[in-house]
Amino acid sequence: MEKTSKLLTKIILLIAALMTARVVVWFFEQRAHEKEYWLIFAHVIPFLLVILVGAAAAIFIKNLAFRLFKTYVAEKGPQKDDLS
Repeated sequence: MEKTSKLLTKIILLIAALMTARVVVWFFEQRAHEKEYWLIFAHVIPFLLVILVGAAAAIFIKNLAFRLFKTYVAEKGPQKDDLS
């Protein structure tokens, strides 16, 4: 279960990194069109904040879900087969 948790964290971080890279590419595309820096940053900074907060929230929810699942399994204890 620990490996699954780490894998999901890496997938979330990969998606956040790809979205961040896309924002950086968009920044250079806009700069190539001779747009003002303040106008570009007015869009780039909120995009980056949303990506950062979204990744943090996704990791927090994932950790919470795994913690709840782990306590549920621990409380349930070992199960016996009815067929034996």
